[in-house]
Amino acid sequence: MESKKRGLLMRLKSVLNDPKYYFNRLLQEAEIQTGIHCSKPSEVWLKLTERCNCRCEMCDIWRQNSSADGELTPRDWEKVLLGLRQWLGKKHIWFTGGEPFLRKDCIDLIRYGSSIGLSIAVITNGILLRPDQMRLLIEGGLKEYHVSIDSMDSQIHDNLRGIKGAHKRASENVLALKGALNRNGKKMKIVIKTIIMGYNADGVIPLLEWTEKNDFNEIKFQALESNLEGINDVNWFKSSPYWPTGSKLEKTVEVMDELISKKRYGARIYNSVGELENMKSYFLDPVSYYSMVQDHTLGNKANIIRCQNVIGWMEILSRGGLRVCRHMPPQGDVRLIGPRKLWMNRPKCLQDPSRVCFKTNTDRINA
Repeated sequence: MESKKRGLLMRLKSVLNDPKYYFNRLLQEAEIQTGIHCSKPSEVWLKLTERCNCRCEMCDIWRQNSSADGELTPRDWEKVLLGLRQWLGKKHIWFTGGEPFLRKDCIDLIRYGSSIGLSIAVITNGILLRPDQMRLLIEGGLKEYHVSIDSMDSQIHDNLRGIKGAHKRASENVLALKGALNRNGKKMKIVIKTIIMGYNADGVIPLLEWTEKNDFNEIKFQALESNLEGINDVNWFKSSPYWPTGSKLEKTVEVMDELISKKRYGARIYNSVGELENMKSYFLDPVSYYSMVQDHTLGNKANIIRCQNVIGWMEILSRGGLRVCRHMPPQGDVRLIGPRKLWMNRPKCLQDPSRVCFKTNTDRINA
C-alpha cells in the first residue's frame, strides 16, 4: 500500500513539474481521435551525423554512412535549434548519431542550444573526447551524457564495438567527466547504456554495480535487436552470434530476474519493472515481441503496441530529412521547410494505417 502511495505521489509530482507535457499528451490523444494535427512532439532527436568511428556488429548505420557529404552545416543546425526553441519552448533535445562527437562542432552546438534555453542530452560511444575536454561539456551546459558500455570485460566490449581500446577510453572518459563535475560542484545526469545479449550476459550485474559504485545516475538497458537501419526480418535472431541460446539463454533469463528484483529494491536502473519483465519475455519469445522491440515500446503497460506517432517522436537526420517513425524514409528538408511545418504536414499514419503505415507497406504512400 505504501509503495502505491509513493508511486502516486511521484506521478503527481511529475505532472506538477511539467504540466505542459501532459497538456500536449492530451492534444496528442485528441489528434489520434480526430486526425487534426494539433500537438507537438514529445521527443526530438537530432542525428548530427550518421558516420561513426565504431564498427559495431549490431548496427548497420556505420556501414551505410562513410561520408559527410550533404550533412547540415553548423549554421544549418543553429537555425534548426533556434526554430525548435521558438516552437517548442525549453525543450529537451537529444543529440545522436552515428557518433555525434565526430562532428568537431558538436560541443559548440551543445553550447549554442543551451544558451538559447534548450536542454541538451547527448548519446555517445564515449571514445572520442579526451578527459581534458570534459570541462568544455560542463561549461557548454550539457544536461545529460549517455555513454554506451556493454561490459566491464574490456575484451567483450571492444569486440562488440569493433575497436581495440574502446572500453578503456569510454570508461576513463566518463569517470573523468564525473570527477570534473565533483571538483566544480556542477550537476549533469550521467547514464550508462548497455545492450543485453547472450555475449555479455555474465557482465551485466557487475556493470550495474560499477554504475552505482561510481555514483552515476542510472544504467539503461536495451535488449539486442536486429541491426539498426538494417533489413526488417522477424527471424533475424536465428543467424545472430550474439543472441542467447542454450546455457546463455538460461543465464540471460537469470540476469533479467536479478535486474527485476534489484529494480524493485531501488537499484539505479532506468527501465521500469514492466519493461524489464517484457525484455525477459522477449528473450524467451523473440518473434512475438519483435514489433515492440523494434518500436521501442517494451516499456508500455499491458504490452500495448503503440505507434511512435502516438507519443510524438520526431527525428531530424544529418542531411536535413525529418521522420516521425523509424520505418519511414526522410521527409522534406529542414533547410527548405522548417521542422514545425514538416511536423504539421506529416503523414496521417494513425488515421489510415492500412494505407499509410511505413512499417507494413512497401509503397511508402504519403497522406
